Amino acid sequence: MYNTLTTSVNTITLIKPMISIRRNTIIDTVHLLFSMTIKNNGSASVTLTPQEILSAIREVKVTSNNNISNYAMNGLDLAIMNCLHETKSRSVIKSIGSKTIAASASETVEFSLILNEGDLLAVLKQDVTLEIGFNDTVKAGTTSTNGVNLTAATVTVTTGDRVIESKDEITNEYGSSAERSAEPKVYILSTAVGANTALTEALAIPTGTLIRRAIICCYATGATSPEITPDAIGLIATNPNRQEIMNVSAKQLRATQNKDYFVDCSSTERPAGIFMIDFANEVAADGLGLKGWRFGVDDFKIAAKTSTAFTMRVIFVENVVNTAAFDAGTVPILETPLGF
Repeated sequence: MYNTLTTSVNTITLIKPMISIRRNTIIDTVHLLFSMTIKNNGSASVTLTPQEILSAIREVKVTSNNNISNYAMNGLDLAIMNCLHETKSRSVIKSIGSKTIAASASETVEFSLILNEGDLLAVLKQDVTLEIGFNDTVKAGTTSTNGVNLTAATVTVTTGDRVIESKDEITNEYGSSAERSAEPKVYILSTAVGANTALTEALAIPTGTLIRRAIICCYATGATSPEITPDAIGLIATNPNRQEIMNVSAKQLRATQNKDYFVDCSSTERPAGIFMIDFANEVAADGLGLKGWRFGVDDFKIAAKTSTAFTMRVIFVENVVNTAAFDAGTVPILETPLGF
């Protein structure tokens, strides 16, 4: 078994949104290099924010065995998740930056995003596919013909892999039935949160998996960037009795997390309405996360206190594990030790 980086000969474009990913490996990371050409059809120059540029990416989706979703989110979701993946790393939102496009002109924007939330055992799959969908309109104009549009897009795909040279290597690493595997499951849930005067339950924690993080993004109606700051963010247990597991000032939570994330951003460059609950290290405090098979639907809920109504959009970062093996004492491999 050895590690390698491999750039696929197949690229994703507007007319070819899906490719297959190699299956003779364990996929540690998927690197996505975007090149997008954006045209300003208006009669005046326009400046696009990074969030508006990212809004052109409607969906990034990785699927294995035909119908198992490993990743499903839009471009801004993925960029936000990248910002909160590793401490002290450069903010991808800042690296994209704003882009000014002159009237009736086009500009090309290039940036990189990464899928890196667990090892995908592609060698044991029938298929692994990557699909990226785009929105035609980047920013609406005053009429149907003078907006800002995406005219071309190419995504170069590079995988960070562990190449398998014998079946015994899989067995030695992950067990005879891959019982030590912990494959990624990342997706979005959202709900409307009304104005209130006390910490109020908003969105149930999913069940069935190892839940590592919840990245909470608070959007005003129609906004392209999460900029709402509630009074408080919390976690509430509802069964057998209501208990506030977490109740923290949203401003304090953001300030605390800013010490580790978005460290290269000014207050205007970092979207204000992003908050993370780190279940693995702050709630379960075992480096693993909430064991979603040990509680029922609605037993735990993300909560908020807010004087302003907003839409709560949550990026759930989970790993699919063998629950019986886990409960019997087998610790899953959340990330291979020599990943890229």
